[in-house]
Amino acid sequence: MRRCLAATVARSVVGVAILLVFLTTDIFAQHQFKQPNGRKTGLRPRVCSNSLPSGLENERQTLYESKYYRKQIGGALESTYDRLSLSQGRLREAQSDADYATKSWLSADERAFRDEELQEDAAGRLKAATKRLRAIEAATLAAQRDESPFGRLRAAVRRGVANLKAAEHLVLASSEYRRRRAAVDDGSARPIDLVQLRRRLLESDAACRRIKTQLAQLKRQMDVARAELFRNNPDWQATTDQIAQARQAKSASRRSLSRSLRDRSRADSALRRAQNSAAAEQQSIDREGRRVTSLRISDQALAEQQRRILSGRAVKKLKRR
Repeated sequence: MRRCLAATVARSVVGVAILLVFLTTDIFAQHQFKQPNGRKTGLRPRVCSNSLPSGLENERQTLYESKYYRKQIGGALESTYDRLSLSQGRLREAQSDADYATKSWLSADERAFRDEELQEDAAGRLKAATKRLRAIEAATLAAQRDESPFGRLRAAVRRGVANLKAAEHLVLASSEYRRRRAAVDDGSARPIDLVQLRRRLLESDAACRRIKTQLAQLKRQMDVARAELFRNNPDWQATTDQIAQARQAKSASRRSLSRSLRDRSRADSALRRAQNSAAAEQQSIDREGRRVTSLRISDQALAEQQRRILSGRAVKKLKRR
C-alpha cells in the first residue's frame, strides 16, 4: 500500500514538473528545436494529447523528452555563444573605430581652433598695418610745403576745383538754365529730370569742359607725385610690405580653416557612425546574454527533472532488493 502511494505521489510530482518545463520552453522549442527526423517544427516529441502516460512508460517518455530538449538547448547555447562572440568582436572593432574617430575629431578641432586664431591674428595685423599706413601717408603729405613740387600741384588742383565751381555757378545762374528749368519744372517733373537737365547744361558748356580737363590732368600729376613721395618713404614701404604679408597670411589661414572645418565635419560623422555601431553591438550582446540566461534556466530545470526520475528509479531498485 505504501509503495503504491509513493508511486502515485512520485508520478504527480513528475507530471507537474513536466508541465512547468514545457511551459517555459514551449516558445523556444517552436522556433528553434528540430525533431529527431531533422526537420524544424513547432511540435514536441509525440505525447498523449489527453493526458500523460502513467507508471514506467510515463517516466521513460519524460526522460526521453528531457534528454531530447537538453540536447536541443545545448545546440542553441552553442550557436548563441557563437553569435555572442561575433558581436563582442564587432563591438571591440566599433570601439576601436570610435577611439580613432575621437582622436581624429580632436585633432581636426584643434587645427580648426588654431586656424581661427591665425586668421584673427592676420586680420588684426592687417587692420593695424592699414591704419598705420594711412597715418604715414597723411603725415607725409602734410609735411609737403606749398613751394615743393607736390605742394604746387596741390595748390593748382585747389584752384582748379574753385574755378570749376565758379564756372558751374555761372551756368546755373544763367537765364538759359532758368528758362529750361521752368519748362521742365511744371509741377509734374521728377527730381531725376532736373538732375539730367543740369548735367546736360554743364557738359555742353565749353568753359566747364576746359576746366574739367585741366583739373583731371592736374590730379593725375598729383597722384604721380604722391606715389613718388610714398615710395621714397622707408616707413611707408615697410608698412606696405607688412600689409601684403598680412593679407597673404589671412588668405592662407582662411583656406586652412576651411579645410580644417571640413575635416572636423567628416571626423564628427565618422565618430557618430562608430558610436552608433558600438551601441547596436552592445544591444546585440545584451540580447544574446538574456537568451543564454533563459536557455540555462531551461536546461537546469530539465536536468533536475532527469535527476529526480533517475533517483526515483534507483530508490525503486533498492526497495525491490
